[in-house]
Amino acid sequence: MHGATSPQADVMKSSSELYWVHSIIDISGGGLSMTPGSWLGTTSHEESTNKNPFVIPYTLADNFSGEEYVKYYVPRWVSIGPFYYGQSLYAGMENFKRKAVRELLLLNNNCSADEELASVEKVYRSVEQDLRSARDFYKDIPSWNTISNSEWCQMMFRDGCFIIYFITSTGKRSWLMNRDRDLVWRDILLLQNQLPFKLIEVLACAFECKEFTDFQLQIPPVLDNYIHKGFLYKPPNPVHLLQYYIDMWTNVLLNYHILGEEEEEEEEDHQPFSVTDLKKVGIRCSSAISDHCKDIHLKSSILSGKLFLPKLIINESTMTLFKNIVAYEYSYRYEDTFFTISDYLNFMSMLINGEEDVKELHARGVIQINLKFSDDQVINFMRDITTHIMSTILKLLSMSNDRFLLTAKVEIFSLYELAMLNLSKGTLVVHGVSLCSLL
Repeated sequence: MHGATSPQADVMKSSSELYWVHSIIDISGGGLSMTPGSWLGTTSHEESTNKNPFVIPYTLADNFSGEEYVKYYVPRWVSIGPFYYGQSLYAGMENFKRKAVRELLLLNNNCSADEELASVEKVYRSVEQDLRSARDFYKDIPSWNTISNSEWCQMMFRDGCFIIYFITSTGKRSWLMNRDRDLVWRDILLLQNQLPFKLIEVLACAFECKEFTDFQLQIPPVLDNYIHKGFLYKPPNPVHLLQYYIDMWTNVLLNYHILGEEEEEEEEDHQPFSVTDLKKVGIRCSSAISDHCKDIHLKSSILSGKLFLPKLIINESTMTLFKNIVAYEYSYRYEDTFFTISDYLNFMSMLINGEEDVKELHARGVIQINLKFSDDQVINFMRDITTHIMSTILKLLSMSNDRFLLTAKVEIFSLYELAMLNLSKGTLVVHGVSLCSLL
């Protein structure tokens, strides 16, 4: 990593940048080692701030063990952006990034080597100012300010091109094996391995990649179970790729209704309930397995109710994704976002209060465990991941005007309370009427 340079020095270096442009087309020989080496450590969290959407809040990271941090938050194959830049562990992927730039050119152009070189330089010059401006997203991290402007732009250009090519080539014939793809997907969805989404959009436009400009990005395998294929939704101004997919998932998972002034609800105190509690009053849980019905919803009848939940798959990939989503939403999004994926995980944690709950959800197809986990380990994982999340129940029902309300969950509360009331009166009838539904 080079030291900081003056603006005059950067201008002087511009004439030599043609060599770098050429280097991203001429891939060096010798083969690549795809085996990760030892982890070299990361930037101190004391340098980060609670409001940086690209960094794990140090108040949260202080609770991680070193082993947990490396397992869930550190990339294994590819470094994106400045956080892990220059570490030898990821050197093998740098040639793949150069190859990705060349492949992007070939998507829309059939040109000679000289024409490729000219095209890369043309694209690079057209986005150079945007590459420089991206530094503002990381300005609160002092150690990253030591990278020169020239080196910074080259790094962001290569990384952005790699992300665009990787996503647009998903499902197509490529030089990346499926197993390698899964590992790359894991890494590019890590919180501290992100680029500004606006920069990726600018690069995609320069390379005429319609998948990005039309917001038709491929769904990561880890989210296949949550976002149905062909789902069309344009997330509003995502700050990075991780938030893009968070917003897509949230939109599928939840059914929002806006409260008008006359519909504003008063805050109520609702007690938590588990799957076993629901079962006792005639409300059973079931997996929302339809390709076009992956949200949380309730179907009620005169005598019973059924709570449909998307299948919660617990494996190493989903655990990593969940932890990075929670880390992002922990401080950055709660102030201006009513409902988050963290709330969904907290809701599931509330339902899973004991071994009987795990067994019931497993039998009903709501939970799929692809690890050698005991029921207690599932419970502990759900509790651990939601330790720092404010109560879902209080948040759901502590709303003011212009906030969002998830109708299905309010109906669950209402149906459950009515059932308990009727049960206390000696009747087993469960009314399918919601006291606070917004129909």
